[in-house]
Amino acid sequence: YNAEQESLGINLTPVGARMLFPFQIDELEKHYYFDMADIYPEWESLFTRICDTSSFSVRVALIEQSIAGRLLENTPNYTLISEFVQRVERCKGAIRVPQIASECGLSSRQLQRLTLNVLGVTPQKYSRIVRFLYACRYFASGGTDMITLAYALNYSDQSHLIRDFKVFAQRTPTQFIKTLCMTPVLNFQ
Repeated sequence: YNAEQESLGINLTPVGARMLFPFQIDELEKHYYFDMADIYPEWESLFTRICDTSSFSVRVALIEQSIAGRLLENTPNYTLISEFVQRVERCKGAIRVPQIASECGLSSRQLQRLTLNVLGVTPQKYSRIVRFLYACRYFASGGTDMITLAYALNYSDQSHLIRDFKVFAQRTPTQFIKTLCMTPVLNFQ
């Protein structure tokens, strides 16, 4: 079998995904696969148009046009949640919720309601996920010193770093590093 294959992926920020989809993002945890046509019937014709063109740039333009139109339809004011996401990213997830809520001009409870509604997770969990992803990037770039990493990402100690790996990766950091060594391509960017 010798057939060419092409693929096209779309990376969405948590806020962008919430703006695009008419459901909370935590619903995706329950459904690893879903048909976009079930959510937006007009995407069936978009898929056909994408397949009918041989130009990659035209395919991208078709998708961008469709997504832009959908975002304009579904865009409430997400300024505060975008600010929250940017602040968490800037500090690599190592920030306390009361501090970030105050910086965003919200109470901790208001921030929790907002993040649950838009991101589908609490601010604490979102921060833990971001911190975990930075730890993954550290290991993927060849880092191995867990004590330095735990300190850099504001974990109280190495055991808390290990706990997050067990929760989010279902393995210890050491097991994760071994998996990286055996996996030819892994992109955490």
